[in-house]
Formats: sequence, C-alpha cells, structure tokens
Amino acid sequence: MQFAHFQGLFHGIFGPTLLDLQSVSHTTTTQIGFMFTSMTLGALCGAIIGGQVLDHINCRIYLAGVFFFFGALIIVLPWADNFVTLMSLAAILGPFDTGSG
Repeated sequence: MQFAHFQGLFHGIFGPTLLDLQSVSHTTTTQIGFMFTSMTLGALCGAIIGGQVLDHINCRIYLAGVFFFFGALIIVLPWADNFVTLMSLAAILGPFDTGSG
C-alpha cells in the first residue's frame, strides 16, 4: 500500500514541474515532451533487464537499491541544465520505475 503512494508521487511530479523543467533546460514544449518518451524507453529496457537481474539476486536488496537510486535521480533532476542531461536522467529513471514495480 505504501509503495503505491510512492509511485503516485513519482508520476505526479512531472505534470506540475514540466514548465519549470522546460525553463531550466532551455527547451521547447516539443522537446520537453520527449522526456516522457525517454522515460518510457528506459522503462522498456528496465523491464527486460530487471527480470533477468531479479532471477539472480535477492528481491529486497534489489528493491532497496532501486529506491535509493530512484530518490537520488529525482533529487538531481531539477538541476539538469541542458536537454541532453535531462533526457539522460529521464532514460535512467525509466528502469528504476520498472524495477520498483
């Protein structure tokens, strides 16, 4: 139950902060929309890789690592000052979002 609330916080953060991320990264509305595409492609890769990883390590250790990196990336995301950095961070967030599910 608590995990579902955390997932909602993650997905709900991008709507209100989208225009701020756009102004910080000096991008257009079309370019900032690619952030969602980048996260989706990262989630696809994360689903493929995460399934293989979970077969070989303890699920609790994996989940703890995912939450740690998930939180760190969300903290770092507002300081992405260019388009490439923002897309890279969004692509990295995708697998962690999948792995935490």
